Amino acid sequence: MGSISGMVTSGDNAAIPDATVALWMMDGDVITGLLEIEDNPQYTTNQTSPVVGLYSFFNVPSGVYNITAEKDGYWFFTEAVVTEGTTTANIVIPEYVASEYPAGLGPYEPPERQYFTYVPVIINRTPPEPTITRTSGPDILAFAIAMLFALSIVRKRKKI
Repeated sequence: MGSISGMVTSGDNAAIPDATVALWMMDGDVITGLLEIEDNPQYTTNQTSPVVGLYSFFNVPSGVYNITAEKDGYWFFTEAVVTEGTTTANIVIPEYVASEYPAGLGPYEPPERQYFTYVPVIINRTPPEPTITRTSGPDILAFAIAMLFALSIVRKRKKI
């Protein structure tokens, strides 16, 4: 035995009060009927509760269940696997949008963010092709020989 609880929200992320929530038994992918437990179906909590849109089913036998939520002709479902303890199954009714919201229960308003816009830069000429070039300079071997010769002359002068 376990329990199932969750929130029913609208497509604009507002909690939906007084939505009808029903718990259905399943056999594989087939719904076999309404589960016969207390408070099934039930309404989600309304403005008299501190948490609007909440539902809970208790003493649910272990198994796989289909949970439907309906409000004003709009509905959606989710599936839940119950073992022991509480299973959370939130339901979003995407098409449902309340015409009026009670104070403090309106749709979710994301905080303002600063956005940056990419502006492409147009180049009027073709950029040059990269090339690998060597600068002309003394050959390293010739340079090393010249340095050794210069050092030997300096040493000879110091000995004299």
